[in-house]
Formats: sequence, C-alpha cells, structure tokens
Amino acid sequence: MAANYQALSGQDVIKKVRNTHIKYLIFCTLGVILAVVMLIAAGSMIRNGEGGILVMVFGVLVMLCSIYFAGRSFKTLGNIENCRLFRKYGTPDEIAQRISEGSLNTILDSKGSLCTDTFIMKHSDFESYVPYEDILLLYRKEHRTNGVLDGIYLVVHDRYGDKFEYPFKMGKKHAGEMDTVANAIGQRAKDCRFGYTPDNLSYVKQNAKTI
Repeated sequence: MAANYQALSGQDVIKKVRNTHIKYLIFCTLGVILAVVMLIAAGSMIRNGEGGILVMVFGVLVMLCSIYFAGRSFKTLGNIENCRLFRKYGTPDEIAQRISEGSLNTILDSKGSLCTDTFIMKHSDFESYVPYEDILLLYRKEHRTNGVLDGIYLVVHDRYGDKFEYPFKMGKKHAGEMDTVANAIGQRAKDCRFGYTPDNLSYVKQNAKTI
C-alpha cells in the first residue's frame, strides 16, 4: 500500500481530512439521537418507578461526548488548513511530500499501519501522521472481548499532547513486528520513552508543546 502515496498531493490530504470529519459529524449526530432516546426512556422509567438512573447517566455521557467531538469536527471543517495536523507539521503540500518520500523506505506495512524510516501513520488517516522525532512515549496496548485477545496496538504520544493507536496483526507469524517498529522508533526518537507508567505519562505532560 505504500506505493499508493507516491502521487499524493496536498489537495488529497485536505480532501481526506475533510471527509473524515464529515463522517465524524454523522456519527456524532447519531450519538445525539441515541442519547435523546435514552433520556426519554430513562424519564419514562423513573416516572414508572422502574429505576432508569443509570440509563439517564449514560445518555447524558453519550450526549456530552457527541457534542464535544462534533464541536471539534465543526471547527476543523470551518478552516481545514488550520487543523492540528497542519499547525504541527506544515502546509498540506509539505506533508504530502513527506509522506510520499517517506513511503519509499518502509519498515513495516501491516494491517492498518504504515511505518517508514521517518514516520508512523494509519493508512489514509493523515491526521495520525507522526514523525519519529516528535514521539515522546510509546507502549503496547491489548484489546480483549470476553477475555479473548482480539487486537493489539502500538500507542504513541507525540510532543504536542496527542495520542494515537496504531493496529498491528496478531499471531506467531507477526509476533516480532511491533518490536521491530518500536526499536526503529527508539533509534530515531531521541526523546522517546517506553512503557505505560505514571512517570512516563507525567514526562509527556511536562514536555508537551502548545500549537
């Protein structure tokens, strides 16, 4: 998939960012609708003496989260070229060039993640683009459903206070891939720490830059 980025342009990056946030708004709208339904149901349950407090609390949380993320997407869509990605790393054309050039030297192209000599990124999610020199912390994260492991991720904290989760393949055949990427990042990111610990999380907060 790395070859797909050779003809990448700044307009391609802008279009993808715009489409991503339009999708976020759709999901947020559905979240608000769900929250309203839950609040109505909770009110009915309370009036009938059937409890409903937990349903109401969950509905309020869904509503607040949906409104918060919708606000962020509205802000991005209102001025795409001033979104966090471009404020951190330059113009759309500059980022497109870095991704295009970096994809020529791929360390690992696995599942949804692209790891090159210079950056890590989730495929087609340009807002997850992080140059290695801007990584302050990384660690492994596992996701389980009913106790069964169904996902592994490399979590990265950049120097601007953002966190990203990059998926990796599971199984014996791919057992060493995450370590390969982590070691490559460690060699290139002089300020990077490893491991999910209170001390490392504090280190990230203390060294975060504002943009």
